[in-house]
Amino acid sequence: MENLYIETLNGNIRIPRDIVESQGLEKGMLTPFTRFRIVGENGDFPQRQVRGNQKDLLNEDSEATENVMLSTSEIIDFSQGMDSHIDE
Repeated sequence: MENLYIETLNGNIRIPRDIVESQGLEKGMLTPFTRFRIVGENGDFPQRQVRGNQKDLLNEDSEATENVMLSTSEIIDFSQGMDSHIDE
C-alpha cells in the first residue's frame, strides 16, 4: 500500500498507515475539516468518479427541498408558528 499525504501550503504531511486503514482513506479524497487534498507519494491527486446513485447536495425538485439554509429568525418563526415578514 502506498503512503498517503495531506497536501498543505507548508508541504506534504504523511498520514500514519493505521489512520489510513481505519478511516478508509484513498488518494483523491479531501480531509473533512480543512478540505486539504489527500495525495500519493508523488503528489498525484486523481479525480474521483462520482457514482450514479449519489444525490446532489441541493435538490432542485419543486415539491421537496432538502438541505435548505435557514436564518436564525426563520427558525424561531417556525418554532413559534409565526412569520416575521412585514408586508409593506
